Amino acid sequence: MRHGALRPGELAQAVAERGMRAVGVADRDGLYGAVRVAQACQAAGVRPIYGADLALRPDDARPGWAARVQRGRFAGPGSGPAWLDDGPSRVTLIARTTPGYANLARTVSDAHLESVRGTPRLTWAQMERRPDAQFVLLGDDSPVGRLLDAGRPDAAAASGRAAGWTCTGRAPCSSA
Repeated sequence: MRHGALRPGELAQAVAERGMRAVGVADRDGLYGAVRVAQACQAAGVRPIYGADLALRPDDARPGWAARVQRGRFAGPGSGPAWLDDGPSRVTLIARTTPGYANLARTVSDAHLESVRGTPRLTWAQMERRPDAQFVLLGDDSPVGRLLDAGRPDAAAASGRAAGWTCTGRAPCSSA
């Protein structure tokens, strides 16, 4: 379902038909579909869980936060996966509660307001401003994921510990 493969109404209906009580949706770089998702979930009797997949501002002082350099191909709309992989590390913030959604919305706004127009980038300081009632999901494009992919598990664990997460083995970074 990556990058809008289902409409909110179709998603909410499919979730309800399968007997699930909630569905999580994370928009890329914002909360653009939150209203449509809320309306669809209300109509289907499903609880929405909101998130935002945010690019991180490159920070050479933090392992894994450096941007990937793309070479040899145009990376714009219509160029396939190259356009979707825009280089910077990414994290997904998920609201746990109503106050968590408010914190998430403010964090997304900070990333947009404090970045170059059209290229929102989240900083470490912005993530630390409102940590309450949010989960941070670390995928393969997160700083920890990139360090693990580069064969640097010690650096990945150190990066996670610096963020207040507990990291062991290949993937398990969880909040302390």
